[in-house]
Amino acid sequence: MVRIFLALCLFGLLGGCRKGTQPTINDSGGPGRVPAGLLELVEVLPETTAAFGYLEFGDALRDVPPVLAEYREAFVDLMDMIKRRWGVDPRKLTGVGMIFVGDEPVLVGSEQAISAAAQPDGLAVARLGKLSAIGSPAAIAALSAAHRDQPRLRVSQPAWIKAALAHAAGQRVVFSMLASRGLDEQDLAELPPAARELTIATLTVGAAGADLWLHSKPGRGDAVRGELEGMLALAKQVLVQQLGALAAAEPASPEALGAVLLKHYGNALLSNLQVTGQGDELSVRMAWHAPVLPRSSVKPGIAQHAIAPREFAVAQIDFGAPVLEYLIAASDVLGAPLDRAALHRELTTGLAAMLGIPRIDPQRLVISTGTQVLFSVHSAIAPGHQPARRLGDSPWVLETAPWGLVISMNPDPSAQGARLVHRTGAPLPLLTSSKAAKGPAFFRMIGDASPSPEPMPIFSMPIRTLELAARDAGIEATVMAFPGQGPELAAMLQQIRTSAVQALEPAYQARAQGTVDEELTAILQVHLASTLAKMTTPTSISGDRLTFLRSSPQPGSSMMIINGLGILSATAIPTFVDYMKKSKSSEAELQLARLQANAKALYLTDAAYPRASAPLTPAVSCCTYPDRKCPVTAAPWATAAWQALDFQLDEPHFFRYQYTSTPTRFVATAVGDLDCDGEEIVYTLMGEVVNGNPAFSLTKPAPNTD
Repeated sequence: MVRIFLALCLFGLLGGCRKGTQPTINDSGGPGRVPAGLLELVEVLPETTAAFGYLEFGDALRDVPPVLAEYREAFVDLMDMIKRRWGVDPRKLTGVGMIFVGDEPVLVGSEQAISAAAQPDGLAVARLGKLSAIGSPAAIAALSAAHRDQPRLRVSQPAWIKAALAHAAGQRVVFSMLASRGLDEQDLAELPPAARELTIATLTVGAAGADLWLHSKPGRGDAVRGELEGMLALAKQVLVQQLGALAAAEPASPEALGAVLLKHYGNALLSNLQVTGQGDELSVRMAWHAPVLPRSSVKPGIAQHAIAPREFAVAQIDFGAPVLEYLIAASDVLGAPLDRAALHRELTTGLAAMLGIPRIDPQRLVISTGTQVLFSVHSAIAPGHQPARRLGDSPWVLETAPWGLVISMNPDPSAQGARLVHRTGAPLPLLTSSKAAKGPAFFRMIGDASPSPEPMPIFSMPIRTLELAARDAGIEATVMAFPGQGPELAAMLQQIRTSAVQALEPAYQARAQGTVDEELTAILQVHLASTLAKMTTPTSISGDRLTFLRSSPQPGSSMMIINGLGILSATAIPTFVDYMKKSKSSEAELQLARLQANAKALYLTDAAYPRASAPLTPAVSCCTYPDRKCPVTAAPWATAAWQALDFQLDEPHFFRYQYTSTPTRFVATAVGDLDCDGEEIVYTLMGEVVNGNPAFSLTKPAPNTD
């Protein structure tokens, strides 16, 4: 792995060594200082070392920052998991080293962080002076023997160690390799000829950029420099060729936008790479800097033009600055200047041409659900009708209006020319009175279930209106239940809080016995469920109104809470939903078991099962009732079959039951739609006679079919 990485850094370094974003952390070693942990690592290197590296991160893993204080318990669990499974306590590390003795990597850290007594599966631990090391048993044995029997490098540090230390001052990451040991013949054969002339390669990464320092064999520096400069020149030629090919593309096409991005970012990247140095020591440098983001200009209110009275829900994200302007500024991190104004102008022009509109300035996104799903991106569009058109073969239709760009899902894919109805009516009534609709916010959601054909499908809770706004100061939500159902809603929320945590607790308690993925999932789910429980606890209840307030420790951290809820939706909530479904489906198994016991008793008495039949009882789906449960009524069970079996349900239930029979065989079924989506599941109990004795079998629905 290290050989492949370094080979890429040597002669495929046009962006590969940097790998994404630039560091924003401070160099703990200080200007001109080598990290203390790196000095300690060099003290224990054996003479057979092929490569070593060090990552300095200071106190970053000691504790969670204040903005994430409520997740401290999850942080502790994760750190404990790492310590238990791999024998390393990250909280006691200020940096971590990596030694390669031949092909075997060894992780090195402080004695307190890597306990000599730890025995993680498949790994071994050894003491190396002030440090401890962990790795495969073979690697640890080789390192311990070399460290014990051979003089340490501190006695007479070779040139490649001294060179690496000279470059490490003030850097966060150092990785150095002795080519004669770290690269074998196969590795060298995969590199350009000049790369085979290298003796030492050292990569450093700091707050201002990354440097690849190359030391060649005596007198071979010019050859290596020529190879590097030739590759840069070739990359520039390839860029020009690609731009030329894209120039022939349709102007109003995604390819044209791709050409704009390639031109600006490609030129900035290639201009940023510099080859410097003299003689046999060269440097390939890539500089970067922290981005300078535009100031926020969040505007209050939801784009009311997009919402008509028949629409019953709306969500809005305020980006705070025009989206393209913000993204360009955030991506401007290279040392070479990026012409932001030109890039913004060319992208907006190309995007408007591709969409067939005069101009676009995306700033806020509005989503409305009701008769249709509606997306509206704010844009400066001249008044006047623009023809609607379908986006490719998708059901999405694009229209423009004076107040914005509208993308709507037409429910009839065959209606290629169908026009959307412009949202020119009065806005959603709740918008005029909602506190959430007023003032700037990162995210806001407003819903009114009264125009909806059925209640909001949020766990079938009796919610009539919902108002949610995430601002700098925190999250504020107000929920109105249907008249008189406020106490019931509060009780349902309490049940959700309790059930969600209880459903996840067994896996959490048994997490150490599972795989790494299972333990990680259990930790995240139980702590996110705990966070959900806190967030769904009302701060006040007044009649049918429930109010929820959650302050943020720092400006902008409410967006982190929103993100956490997104993660929660993908982890804890599905687990709770499965738990709720299982609790509902258990009704069918319990009731069919009761029916089986009664039928068996009758057969042993009468030598036959009840011959009468009973249709599905009740006659209509339980989903048709207000609380999505079949009510308790005696009349449907007053049939010969049910009375003979002494079978009826005395409390609200989710399933309907049916029975048909002959003297030696019967079939009983339980049919239910647990989430009321129109897809029913069926449990089937079959009773037979085998060798004169009653026998039974239960067939369950396939997993995840409801």
